[in-house]
Amino acid sequence: MTPMQSYFLLLASSVILCIFSIIWLMRTKKSKINLVSQLAKTQHDLEEIQQQHNNTKEQLEELSSFQKNMTEAKLTTRLQAPRVQAQEKKNSHIPEKYQYIDSLNKKGMPPEEIASLLSISLAEAQQLVALTKIANKRAITSKEKI
Repeated sequence: MTPMQSYFLLLASSVILCIFSIIWLMRTKKSKINLVSQLAKTQHDLEEIQQQHNNTKEQLEELSSFQKNMTEAKLTTRLQAPRVQAQEKKNSHIPEKYQYIDSLNKKGMPPEEIASLLSISLAEAQQLVALTKIANKRAITSKEKI
């Protein structure tokens, strides 16, 4: 082999090596671009999942708060039921005579007429009218507190 042939062989080998290096670099660059694109897509998907997670977490907190309020309301209702029943029993045990006196008093009838109508003494009628007024004031006050 002549030196000239060796020179051309060396030059051809160098050119082929450069071409393969360029091809390898182009493929590597394309692979990096694909990886960056996949990374950006994955990052976007992760952000969407985090947003969905936050929304779900907020909904769960609202549901939990609502459930807590419902439980408290049920408990309050259960605790108040005996009191309401006791008040109903209390009102249902009022003697008929006193209910008449209260009704007549509310209609504006004076104690003198009530006494003569129900055949009771004037003093008893006055006391009963006074007691019904006090009871009515207490009933109004207790309703306002509720």
